[in-house]
Amino acid sequence: MGFRLRDPDRAEEIFLDIAAQTEEEDGEVLREEEYEGERIYYFESQFGGFDADLASAVPGEGALAFVGDVFAIGFSQDDVKGIIDVIQGRSESAQRNERLQEMRLRQEDDFLFWGYVDMGLAWDALEEALEVPPFGTDVSAKDLLAEAREQADRLSFALSAHRDGFVLDSFVSQSPELQEEAPSATVFESRYAGTVPADTLFFAAGHDLFNGLYVPLRDAIAETAVDPDSGETVDDLLDTFQEEIGVDFEDDMLGLLTGEFAVAFDASDFDSDLPQFDVMALFDVTDPGRMEETMLRLGDYFEDQQVLAAQPSEREGVHTWGEYSGSDEAVAWTVTDESFAVGYPESAVNEFLDGPSPSLADDSNWTRTMDLLPDDKTFVMYLSVARLLEEIRKIEDIEEQLLESTDGDVTFDDLIRIRSVGMATSTADGGSGFTIAVLVQE
Repeated sequence: MGFRLRDPDRAEEIFLDIAAQTEEEDGEVLREEEYEGERIYYFESQFGGFDADLASAVPGEGALAFVGDVFAIGFSQDDVKGIIDVIQGRSESAQRNERLQEMRLRQEDDFLFWGYVDMGLAWDALEEALEVPPFGTDVSAKDLLAEAREQADRLSFALSAHRDGFVLDSFVSQSPELQEEAPSATVFESRYAGTVPADTLFFAAGHDLFNGLYVPLRDAIAETAVDPDSGETVDDLLDTFQEEIGVDFEDDMLGLLTGEFAVAFDASDFDSDLPQFDVMALFDVTDPGRMEETMLRLGDYFEDQQVLAAQPSEREGVHTWGEYSGSDEAVAWTVTDESFAVGYPESAVNEFLDGPSPSLADDSNWTRTMDLLPDDKTFVMYLSVARLLEEIRKIEDIEEQLLESTDGDVTFDDLIRIRSVGMATSTADGGSGFTIAVLVQE
């Protein structure tokens, strides 16, 4: 890759000073190679002096050159030579690459850094590798490669700065054939963010668990053999289990989960022998009565098998399962008019039913993080860094340990400026997007 420099002479001078220090401290040796009137710098590989062929094949620290006002850097000398050829007019530039330019035109917003990867070339190299042992006869590896080639044809990514933080956007284009067949994911705004506490540490939400996750997984493993001698498959094993308990998991349970689903997690008392934690799983359900009947039938089966036992609940409509041998710890679940909720401890389920105030959806860090992510979200994850640091900071002597490990350069006051991290997938013509946003306090 290449970077334009305001003062290339000063930049080269700074690099040589750093290189001299590196040679002195780490024992790395800076080498030079002349190419078409330009000087290419590279550090002698860690394999230098041991195996010359291996050293040239596996560069230790990459290579770089200062060509006019361009700083060229690559993984090897050959990479930098390619950049020099383009600058000096012996090779065509990426502006003539239609596949790259098509991806570049997708990036309409300003950015600090933009990158592109032609996955087709990467798949070609991997396909060549699969032709040699031990992969040469591995049909499954080749099938997996073919599927990966369809799913990821090209990749672009861009880093941008915003008033509230930084955003890394990426886009993966699919093969033209797959674009015609692939169903579009559902865009949604999480309503379950409004049903969990504002101080939730981690939250993730998506849409259509049945068709989006279960069906692809089922299709991928259904015919996988679990017993080579008998030929029994995963599908056969599941059928046997369903007949034993009298439940059809697809019709009576998973097939009812075609709306939003979410997971929320919180933890505290990191300094104790047993930290406290709350976890909730929430699902839109199309037939609440059927879901409740299925869960009761599962509870009866597990109790008959002496695995779990129903325990008294503090609230009508809330069911709890604990260890059959007896324990104060129990998982709780409930079914409402539109939701199925399961969580630990029981108080987490009760709080869901009461409706927390304030909720995560009311929290300013959540809303500002969501604003940094795309509007057309198909899946979202959120980590409250502020909440995490708040708990970590309670650990005895942790601040002193941080100062010692960073020579006093980093303090919790520095870290606390990072408020949260959000991630989302999004819809896009011809592929899919993935975005990471870091919310930073001004």
